[in-house]
Amino acid sequence: MSTGPRRAVADPQPPRLWKPVLALALAVLLGLSGYTSWAYWQDTAEVRTGSFTAGQLDLQLDSGQAVGLGTGYTKTSIAADDLLPAETLAYPLTVRNVSGAAATYGATVQRGSTWTYDGSSITFRLFAGSPDTSDTSYPRQQTCSGSPLGAQTFVPASATSVINVPRALAPGGSETLCVLVGLDSASANANQGARGTLTLVLTSTQAVG
Repeated sequence: MSTGPRRAVADPQPPRLWKPVLALALAVLLGLSGYTSWAYWQDTAEVRTGSFTAGQLDLQLDSGQAVGLGTGYTKTSIAADDLLPAETLAYPLTVRNVSGAAATYGATVQRGSTWTYDGSSITFRLFAGSPDTSDTSYPRQQTCSGSPLGAQTFVPASATSVINVPRALAPGGSETLCVLVGLDSASANANQGARGTLTLVLTSTQAVG
């Protein structure tokens, strides 16, 4: 048996895996090339406001009377005892706009809940002025300064305007009116001892422009 030198046998070639791996990587890269997703961070900011409260158009009388919407008061100083025919008596009335808006106002007069005079006895008129009450003896003829705001009228059974042109009041403004009340000189004899109250309604409207 020959014992000559042996031929060297080469090791088999290692498996060539780089081609499948490269192919897979290329396939993934090609698959993602058409779609890219980015996560953008976000935030929101919120602001809350304070309260918005509506104002009021409040027409008040004298020194803080008739406060609030649709209110009134009894001014007991507008009154007279022993009123006789041909006499006139004058009284002050202050009108105030206590709101933050300019306003205009008008006024109506009518008989109150108490009324026993006949229809043509008590006269009424408003003036933009002050009363002169210096005349205190019969027949009392008190007067008002300033301009009349409307015609003299017998106090009617239903509301009648006594201001021809609405009066303007600035925000926080006021003005003094003069109320002139009289007993007509031709008042019937049956009116002796009669009594009556008056209702004067002033209505304000917000001025625009």
